Amino acid sequence: MQDMFAMKTITSEIVTGFMHCQRKGFLLLVGKESGSPHEMDEIVTFNTKNNRNEYVSSLENEGHKIQTFTPERFASRLGFLIDVKLEADDLLASLDILAKSSSEPHGFRYEPTLISGNYFIQFEDKIKLLFSAYVLTQLQSKPPKNGLIVTTGAAINKIKFENGYRPIVKAIDILRDWVSSTSAEAPRVMLNKHCNVCQFRHQCRKNAEELDDLSLLDRMTPKIIG
Repeated sequence: MQDMFAMKTITSEIVTGFMHCQRKGFLLLVGKESGSPHEMDEIVTFNTKNNRNEYVSSLENEGHKIQTFTPERFASRLGFLIDVKLEADDLLASLDILAKSSSEPHGFRYEPTLISGNYFIQFEDKIKLLFSAYVLTQLQSKPPKNGLIVTTGAAINKIKFENGYRPIVKAIDILRDWVSSTSAEAPRVMLNKHCNVCQFRHQCRKNAEELDDLSLLDRMTPKIIG
């Protein structure tokens, strides 16, 4: 099993999947099964692309210079960077925009901006932003205080990171334990609300039916099942 995880990078997608369901995080980490993408994913991806183009255009119309991310431009502390890939050790965060903090009277710090294809902030939007902020913290001297989530319709939502990164760190620790283990196995199937739109929904449902798992019953949560 260790060879299966060799040199595995922990990405935004893997962490977000893990936070929805540990089994999903495991399957994404292994990377051998792609599953069946839900049609809702295609809609959100389409909306995200359009929303991103509109938001970047609005920044340009305000006179901001927008440049594509490179490590060199990141080090040069340019004002706005897009198509961001933040790498710190085994972590890789994909992000729409890095922007210079406007509330920094002295010094310099970047803050992350996530473009969402949803009309309202979703759980996965917050997790992706929080993970990006955590990785960014490893790369600059000052951790970001805030981030932005831009939802469909160009609604700008300010997210504060005052509560820290405890859920993200816990998820990363478990994922790293799996990578380093010689006997890691996929967590048991535990059906939940996210299963309806998950790419692994068909195989997990089949597995749960074969096991006659309690999570098939309505209102049987992981906490109740134990």
